[in-house]
Amino acid sequence: MKMWSTGVADVPNELRLQCQLLVKSTMLLLMEIQWAISYQTSPRHAEATRQYLELYMKTLQELFPNMDLHPVHHNALHLPDFLLRFGPIHGWWMFPFERLIGILQKVNNNYKIG
Repeated sequence: MKMWSTGVADVPNELRLQCQLLVKSTMLLLMEIQWAISYQTSPRHAEATRQYLELYMKTLQELFPNMDLHPVHHNALHLPDFLLRFGPIHGWWMFPFERLIGILQKVNNNYKIG
């Protein structure tokens, strides 16, 4: 990380800037996760989560301009609202996934007609 963020002398400037942006993007995501998984929640936690997530997505678009954002990115933007409504993530984070697994288990996917 330190080498990527400070750069190496013999690396082209464009690659150095891209590496620095990748480090920044990674750190933004880590900060968002730290705020989101805290054992306490408040409007400050929710706002910090939102800000870091939005900055992370902007750096993703800078790094990968041809990449489309996916539903998971949209869903992540709802985390701050869930923090305010339901409290710390540790109390509820598996419920939506367990529900989705239950729905998916009912889907017939044996590749046979009928």
